[in-house]
Amino acid sequence: MFFAWCRSFLARHRMVYWLAVAAISLTLALTAAAQQRRLEAARRAWTDSTAVWVTTAAHAPGDRLAVQRQVLPRAAIPDDALIDDPGSAVVLRALHRNEIVTVDDLGASTAALADDGSRIVAVAADERTIDVVVGDRVDVIAAGVVLAIGGVVTSTSAQQVSVAVAEHVAAAVASAAHDATAVLVLRPRRPDAHSVGESVGELCETGG
Repeated sequence: MFFAWCRSFLARHRMVYWLAVAAISLTLALTAAAQQRRLEAARRAWTDSTAVWVTTAAHAPGDRLAVQRQVLPRAAIPDDALIDDPGSAVVLRALHRNEIVTVDDLGASTAALADDGSRIVAVAADERTIDVVVGDRVDVIAAGVVLAIGGVVTSTSAQQVSVAVAEHVAAAVASAAHDATAVLVLRPRRPDAHSVGESVGELCETGG
């Protein structure tokens, strides 16, 4: 009944009919144009290329960066990929071989590993000190009292370990370090959430 009324109405009002036809045609044309633009953008993402920095070896936090320039399809490059020359920057997190380096992966020094608002305290090390590496998370304990939780190791040497701790406990940690009573307790590392897949590694291999 409704469709019969519509046909009758459009037969009596030809202008409405042609306006409806024009609106439908315009909608289809705009939809097709948008789809074409999306296809063209996807094509360009894989045909257009950009030069980025890719690691030539696995890195641990604190390592000097070993990279080479690679030209890769734009679709395979993260938005925050490092484009400029990294110079003497150091690595702030574990990197795999053939990983595209991003701006957040690097710092001028390992002090950049410290959380905002933290303070870096040097704790004396000897043969009894647990083995730690830059980037490890540690607790600091003195005389059976936990002084700091989740500090970040920013540098190591045979004589001392530098640890970034929260500002409000830095004085207590520094005092314990001065008295040689501070002990570091290593917190297990979590799996690296930034690990890249094999596909990127293979892409870098073929691109080189």
